[in-house]
Amino acid sequence: MSLEWEKIPKPWPGERVFVVGGGPSLENMPWGILRGKNVVACNASAFLIPEGIAQWGIFGDKLFLRHFRKELRSYVSKGGQLINATGRRPTEENHWMLQVKRLNGRKAWGLDTDPWVLRWNRSTGGCAIDAAFHLGASEIVLLGYDMSMNGEKHNWHQAYDPHYVERNKKTDSIWMPRPSPTIYREMMSRAFNDIKRDADKYGLKIWNANPKSKLTTFEFTAVDEMLE
Repeated sequence: MSLEWEKIPKPWPGERVFVVGGGPSLENMPWGILRGKNVVACNASAFLIPEGIAQWGIFGDKLFLRHFRKELRSYVSKGGQLINATGRRPTEENHWMLQVKRLNGRKAWGLDTDPWVLRWNRSTGGCAIDAAFHLGASEIVLLGYDMSMNGEKHNWHQAYDPHYVERNKKTDSIWMPRPSPTIYREMMSRAFNDIKRDADKYGLKIWNANPKSKLTTFEFTAVDEMLE
């Protein structure tokens, strides 16, 4: 008998939620200022920021799960809750995380009101906004949504570096391909206008806390102003 998809709970109705991405602008982030706040962390951010700050983590890449299963299990064992948004059918092997149905394709851009599904929005960062909306957010503050590189750095950490391979050197699917410098413009940024459209429709306010970000869809703010 196959396992069923799981429903996303709503622990933060009408509250402000901080969503932590991977952008290099967070390299010197004083993570302690988020302690006690509602925090959703994307990918490795969930287990890299200090313990107890990110109540929820989310990822959407099966290769990420393959490479970081140990770290993710540790995150959950310490009290974190994890959303598996790969869209793969639920398995007993992954029973320790929330296995959620994922919608893909152009029609899966934006926000969904069905608590049984997430829209992929072409990236974990886009999907995480939909997840925060499901978790009850009436206001979302984006951290590390730079949509650009800092020199040769895609992220504020180096956790992925040992797992990357160059696309033109190795095609073995067990390895994580190094992202292209144009990935933000050509793929990841394209769904955010649809997210903004639905956010306005549902009365959800989304702030971008990096004024230097290339993502200009949402109103900019300073993180200090969002901590009250």
